[in-house]
Amino acid sequence: MILAGKIYRATKILVLLCMLSMPVFATGQAGQTLVINEVLASSHSLTLDPKYKQFADWIEIYNSGTTAIDLEGSYLTDDFSQPRKWRISDEAIVPAKGYLLFWADGMNDSLHTNFKLSNDGEVVGLYAADGSVIDTLTFGAQESDISYGRRIDNPTILLFYEQPTPRAANATPGLPTSQQSGAVAMNEPSGFYANSIRVTMSAPGTIRYTTDGSTPTRTSREYTTPLAITSTTVLKARAFAANLLPGPIATRTFFIDENVTLPTFSLTIDPDFLWDDDDGIYVDENIAKRKLWERPAVIEFFEMDGRLAFADEAAIRLF
Repeated sequence: MILAGKIYRATKILVLLCMLSMPVFATGQAGQTLVINEVLASSHSLTLDPKYKQFADWIEIYNSGTTAIDLEGSYLTDDFSQPRKWRISDEAIVPAKGYLLFWADGMNDSLHTNFKLSNDGEVVGLYAADGSVIDTLTFGAQESDISYGRRIDNPTILLFYEQPTPRAANATPGLPTSQQSGAVAMNEPSGFYANSIRVTMSAPGTIRYTTDGSTPTRTSREYTTPLAITSTTVLKARAFAANLLPGPIATRTFFIDENVTLPTFSLTIDPDFLWDDDDGIYVDENIAKRKLWERPAVIEFFEMDGRLAFADEAAIRLF
C-alpha cells in the first residue's frame, strides 16, 4: 500500500508537471476577443507570401484576449450568404494579444483561403465552427498596396493605411479617406531622343522620384528643379500631399542617343524583384521554385520610328 501510495503521488506530480508545461489554447466561442483587424485587397508589390512567393491579398485576425485561440474548424468567407465558404482545417493559433495572417489567394491551403479579395470592395466574415458570427468587415474600393483596418486606439474606426502592418498593430498613420494625391504630369513622353533632355514635372503636393526602377516613397528624392536626362533613364515619380494617399505612379523611359532598327519593348521593374537572394526571379537558387512567381512591372512598346505605341502595368514570370 505504501508503494502504491508513492506511485499515486508520483503520478499526480507527473500529471501536474505535464499540465504546467503544456500551452493553453482556447477553442470554440472566444469570438468576443477576436476581430478582423486589417485587410489588404489589392496587393501589388509590398507583401510577399513566404510560401508561394506571390504578392497576395491577406486578412489579419487580432486576439485581444489573454489566452491564445485556435481557429481550426472556424470559417472565413467573402460572401455573407456562404458563411462556411472556407473552413480553417489546420491548426491556426492566434496568440494572446497577437495576430494571425490568412492569405486570400485562392490556393486553398493551410492559412491560404479558397477565395481572393476584390479591390472593388466586398465583405469579409469570420465564423465559429457552429456558424455563429465572430466578426465581419465591409470595405469599399481599394487602392494598390493600401490596407484597410481598425484604428489602434479605437477599433470601431476604420482607416486606410499607406504603410500596411501585417502581423502587427496598426500603429502607422491612417487616413479616413481613400482619396489619392493628384497624378504627376511630365513635359516629355517616353521615347527615343538624339540628345539630352530636361524633364519638368508638376502635381499638387510634393513630388518624389526614383531612377532605379523602384517605387517612389515619402523618403525618395524630392523633385525641386527640372531634371537633366543625359543618358538612357527610367524615371518613376509620385505625388504626396497632406491627408491624402499617395498618387498614381508615373513611369517614363527615356532612350538617349540609342540606335535601334527594330521595334522595342521596355520593361521597368524593381531590381529586388529580379535579384533579391530570397525572392528574385532571376536568382539561380530560386529556379525550382519560381515557375509560379509573378512580379509587377511596367511594359512599354515603341514603334520602329521610336514613337510610344502603348504603355501599361504588367506581371512578368520566367519559365
